[in-house]
Amino acid sequence: MNNKPVVFVCTGNTCRSPMAEGIFNAAAAGLGISAVSCGISVINAMPAADNAIKAALKYGADLSAHRSKPVHEKLLKNASGIYCMTAGHRAALISLYPGYAHLIKTIGDCDIEDPFGGSLAEYERAAARIHGYLTKLIEEYRTNT
Repeated sequence: MNNKPVVFVCTGNTCRSPMAEGIFNAAAAGLGISAVSCGISVINAMPAADNAIKAALKYGADLSAHRSKPVHEKLLKNASGIYCMTAGHRAALISLYPGYAHLIKTIGDCDIEDPFGGSLAEYERAAARIHGYLTKLIEEYRTNT
């Protein structure tokens, strides 16, 4: 069992990283692993975008209580892995927190486009891509714990 959470990072922590956190936690329930999320450019605690909430529900994730939070060192220090939604997020995070570079990766093999302000279909596409990557990630954590 790994008590250190997985951390998902995006820009504002209202769309992609909350969907990743919620979908991960729903899929990994009972496995002894969990996730949290944060954003590189968070100013105020904001709820998840309505379409993010709707898209995540398809995967059993309830984001209705989510409030955005900024990335900070304590969150990274306690992480088992840090997964960014884009290569740009990864580069920015490594620049800000070089001591955690060994933990900072992108969630998949290419960027998850930001659906912010987009249609429900755009959020659903992002959630589906995130879910695909998370399935592999959860399996890695299961086999390595």
